Amino acid sequence: MRSLCTARKGSKFLFLDEEGFLYLVDRKNDMIISGGENIYPRDVEKVLIRRPAVLEVAVAGLPHDYWGEAVTAFVHLCAGMHATADDLTQHCAATLARQKVPKTFVLRAPLPRNSMGKILRRQIKFDHERVP
Repeated sequence: MRSLCTARKGSKFLFLDEEGFLYLVDRKNDMIISGGENIYPRDVEKVLIRRPAVLEVAVAGLPHDYWGEAVTAFVHLCAGMHATADDLTQHCAATLARQKVPKTFVLRAPLPRNSMGKILRRQIKFDHERVP
């Protein structure tokens, strides 16, 4: 699928394909800027959720002294399943560009959601940043 044009509508990034379909890529506020590269959390989440052990995942950029933000994946595993950070890193590295592979994986209980069922990425970041 080739993008004919990209646009920004408010806080959303969109692109138009050859067949005239308009796609929502992600929200500007969720975009991670790591080492000058723009990384959309949804790209990383789509790869991680394909892992059978992963029940749900949220990706966010956490402050990093050198890179600006580091790609961090918050992962909730299926009951009775097991996955290590190395397993998840290898899984991502097989599909994603090097800069998109999460630097850190945080295994945690169910991810917080709003009343519509959407994962609250900002709440996850806030909770993680305030824990010493």
